Amino acid sequence: MKELIFINNIIKNTKVEGPGIRHGLWLQGCENKCKGCFAKHTWDIESGQKITVKEIVSELSDSEDGVTISGGEPFMQANSLFYILYNLKANSIILFTGFTMEELLVSDNEFILKCLDKIDVLITGRYVQKLPEKTRPFVGSENQRFWFLSNKYSWNDFKNIDNSVEIRIKKNGNVIINGMENPENIKLFNYSE
Repeated sequence: MKELIFINNIIKNTKVEGPGIRHGLWLQGCENKCKGCFAKHTWDIESGQKITVKEIVSELSDSEDGVTISGGEPFMQANSLFYILYNLKANSIILFTGFTMEELLVSDNEFILKCLDKIDVLITGRYVQKLPEKTRPFVGSENQRFWFLSNKYSWNDFKNIDNSVEIRIKKNGNVIINGMENPENIKLFNYSE
């Protein structure tokens, strides 16, 4: 497998990216550029790390409860994403996209539809700053929707999860924060790119 993909980050054994203990993969590149997006650093695809699909699959295959994929916009690299999903031996796949289900279903990119067959939970919709979500976990705005594409999960597995963040300090001193939190609480952090 020589297929290449641009990624932003991999975080292993996280408890804030879905039910259970999961690995998180953030893909690089997004053309939606939603106003108020907290992940602007994932927009430019060229600023990501370019690695092979085989390396990604190897890195993520030991996940305990599954893999959560976000971005950027994962479907910007639908071809490579499909090969990851096809070869990944994970208990479950959760994927976040800025596209709506309706947009995905009418796409002329055959790999997008192939990806949908490999995803257990799809969370769709662009972030809309004027519609802050205050009750459901893992989404930032009210318009975003959960799609349960397999029988591995249902809304009951998500409805009682509280949003939270993890803070990790790498050996080189870099600090990584992942997860979701109330935007008012995030303001407590002084963040700069």
